[in-house]
Amino acid sequence: MKQLITYLYIFALCLSCDQNTQTSELTSGDLRFVSLSPAITETLFALDLGDQVVGVTDFCRYPEQLQTPEADKLRVGCMNPPLENILIKKPDLVIGMHSDDQLLKNLAKANVKSLRIKNTTYQDILDTIKLIGEKCDRASEAQTLTQSIETTRQSFHERFKSKPQVKVLLNISTLSDDPNRIAPWIVGERSFYAELLQEMNVVTASAPGEDYYQASAETLLKLNPQVIILMQPKAMDEATWQRELEAWQKLPHIEAVQNKQIYTLTGDYVMLPGPRITKIMQGFSDILDQIHNRPLN
Repeated sequence: MKQLITYLYIFALCLSCDQNTQTSELTSGDLRFVSLSPAITETLFALDLGDQVVGVTDFCRYPEQLQTPEADKLRVGCMNPPLENILIKKPDLVIGMHSDDQLLKNLAKANVKSLRIKNTTYQDILDTIKLIGEKCDRASEAQTLTQSIETTRQSFHERFKSKPQVKVLLNISTLSDDPNRIAPWIVGERSFYAELLQEMNVVTASAPGEDYYQASAETLLKLNPQVIILMQPKAMDEATWQRELEAWQKLPHIEAVQNKQIYTLTGDYVMLPGPRITKIMQGFSDILDQIHNRPLN
């Protein structure tokens, strides 16, 4: 359960952003950046700004150079880190979220420029990459990256547009974590995940107008998905996976459970709305290939 809370905490950190800016375009190659979100960190590195990143959160573990002992010197803390941890890095620009208004106000008082971004929808993700590129003298690189992402999305749309439509429940927690309670966190139709799946002719099993929420057993039965995809940052071992499958047997009337259509999508990128969103698309594609090659009924 503690590990689940940590994963959801990281996920919220990547999404709880409100696009806003307190800085103009920056052009010097000597500028110093602090990132307050894993998705932001990945974007900076993807735009060839990694050498100028002087501060990241404890949750920023990609690319691989951030997993080395030397990278620990870059750590400023978790969500809403202490102001002094940021100031000691002497940043020219801090990029992060709006969740700690006081921190942002204190940064402004210290004459530190900040950039606040939003990563809720698919378009938000593209806009964030472009915004960081524009503000950090990487507009061309950002345009190339976003075009590549969009090309990948369109290719999957073409691949699956004529396939039978599938109703999928996306689950970002696990039932087996709390055997006595059925209340998993699921993905709603307003999320970027739902947008990606829609392009692949998939309907997200969700209540109208939701992005991420906890669903009761009654709600899950009403949604009655044909397929369940469990998304996790780390792969489950065989024993854990079997416990999860057994937990879903408490809901035997759900079509996905009846037909054994429960899958996993794992990887450190799965809950990060950033440049590696194409890997999420590929993961969905791989699962859909299995589904379409195996009749649902």
